[in-house]
Amino acid sequence: MRKRWQLERAGLVNFWYYHDEAEFQLAQGRLILRGTNGSGKSVTMQSFLPLVLDGDKRPWRLDPFGSKDRKIEYYLLLDENSGITDRTGYLYLEFYHPEQDRYLTAGIGLRARRNVPGVNFWGFVITDNRRLGRDIFLYERDYSQGEEAKIPLTKSQLVEVIGAGGEVVTEQREYKKLVNKHLFGFGDLQAYQELLDLLIQLRSPKLSKDFKPSTIYEILTAALPALQEDELRPLSEVLEDMDQISDRLEELAVHRKEAEGLYKAYNSYNEFLLFSESQRLLHEKKLRDEQLNRYKELEAGLHSLSGEIAGEEERLATLREGLQQARTELETLSKSEAVEKQAELERLKDGEAKAVEEINASRKRKSQWEERRELASKDQEDFAQKLSVNTRGQRDLITGMEADARDCEFHLHDLYHRQWEQGIGEQDTAWVSWKRDIGGHEQKLQEALDLSREEAGLKQRTQDAEQDLSEARELRDKAEGELRQAEQAWEAAQQEQQGLLFAWKKGLVQLPLSDEAFQQMLHLLTKYPQIAYEDVAAPAREGYQQVYRVLAGERANWEHRKKVHQEQEKELRSQLQEWKNHKEPEPPRSEARERSRARRSEAGEPGASLY
Repeated sequence: MRKRWQLERAGLVNFWYYHDEAEFQLAQGRLILRGTNGSGKSVTMQSFLPLVLDGDKRPWRLDPFGSKDRKIEYYLLLDENSGITDRTGYLYLEFYHPEQDRYLTAGIGLRARRNVPGVNFWGFVITDNRRLGRDIFLYERDYSQGEEAKIPLTKSQLVEVIGAGGEVVTEQREYKKLVNKHLFGFGDLQAYQELLDLLIQLRSPKLSKDFKPSTIYEILTAALPALQEDELRPLSEVLEDMDQISDRLEELAVHRKEAEGLYKAYNSYNEFLLFSESQRLLHEKKLRDEQLNRYKELEAGLHSLSGEIAGEEERLATLREGLQQARTELETLSKSEAVEKQAELERLKDGEAKAVEEINASRKRKSQWEERRELASKDQEDFAQKLSVNTRGQRDLITGMEADARDCEFHLHDLYHRQWEQGIGEQDTAWVSWKRDIGGHEQKLQEALDLSREEAGLKQRTQDAEQDLSEARELRDKAEGELRQAEQAWEAAQQEQQGLLFAWKKGLVQLPLSDEAFQQMLHLLTKYPQIAYEDVAAPAREGYQQVYRVLAGERANWEHRKKVHQEQEKELRSQLQEWKNHKEPEPPRSEARERSRARRSEAGEPGASLY
């Protein structure tokens, strides 16, 4: 016995040239269509497979040769001379599960109107074991014209007829999912679509035509299973990480270039400060060395003068002694004329000495002025040398600032450079303007640097947000996957429970469960868990209660009969015991014998028993 679905019947109502209804009975899922060319075998087959399995009405899928000439409207309205302006038709396939003794029907309804674009579509499945043409019908019978006419049901009428025993949808994709869910059970629609594509290839009437290796390659390639999302996720994450790393590297390269530009600018600035400080330090060192040399010279002069002072003090003491002696001699000779002449001579000598002293003082001052002139000349030469060095340093600095100005886009540098070449006075206002513009541009650069840092922070926050978003998407995908798995598990459990119910019904012996009650159980099962399972089992429980009551009555009747028989047995056993207790037991006599004996006694003809 097969444990899977198999095709049981295929039927159509009011479709193509079948103006009434047609039914094709299959033998264990097999059917042979025989007929001459053009009799409609291919059209009949393509009307069911794969159209009823997915509801795809595109022209090339309706023609086994792949032609796009005829649309679905043609199979309803036929050609323009048919006189049909509005027509509703049905196609259905009935499947049977031998192990469960269960029927499942999938079908589509179509309505076309002439001069109205498009075809109204609805698809349906019947899951409660009811069968088309047996329990329910896709048309209503009408006798208003004096004879029976079968009018196909509208979509709303079909919804009412099917009720809770199935589903009706209006979208082709939803119908495709519905058939896959109840009949095939593929994990995703892509796998189901691959099965349908295979059916299309197999139904081709010229399967072996142009069967080249390339065709085999295409078929084998198309047969490969598609990569699942869980399999692609690690690769997509790696590619996404590579993209992020590439973007990050580009961003870091830009930041590095900007940082190198800033580094060059600040390095030039630092070199300028270092140059200025070095010049100042060298100047201070030079002044220190000069002061140290002068200190050493003064210290040597001080020692020399100290020696001279000591000699002069000795001479002074000698002179004082001589002066005292001279004074004594002067007092002796003061009264003579020679002494007076001598005094005049002394005065002249003193005047000459003073003149000599003045001459020596002038010479000394001249020497000092010559020394100061030499120092000034030397300072002038040092200043000229420093000026040359500073000029070269400024020129080198401005030359280095050219590249910095280009890097930081300070366009006023060329203007101030030309002014510097022409010569800018120390008190010239151009220095103030230059410094002001440099300060303003430096402020803009600082603002740009702050913006760059802020942008870097925002990019980091963006990357963090994208990472969080990626993790959230992963969690969402995981939750959706778990939800899909739970839904699939629920649907599988529901299908399994339906199968168990069908197997249980098939094995019933005593329980009188009607088809209506069983269909009601299937209807209620589709509403679980909105309703309790006790409600689903209620129809079976009602049948059980009926059987229970009948069996309980029969049991009571049998127990009563048993009790009567037991009483009869007891009475017979008592009689048997009485017979056993009699010495000569008398056999039972009939009423006629008793009356006969009574008449003989009355007539004076007594008799005696033989026992």
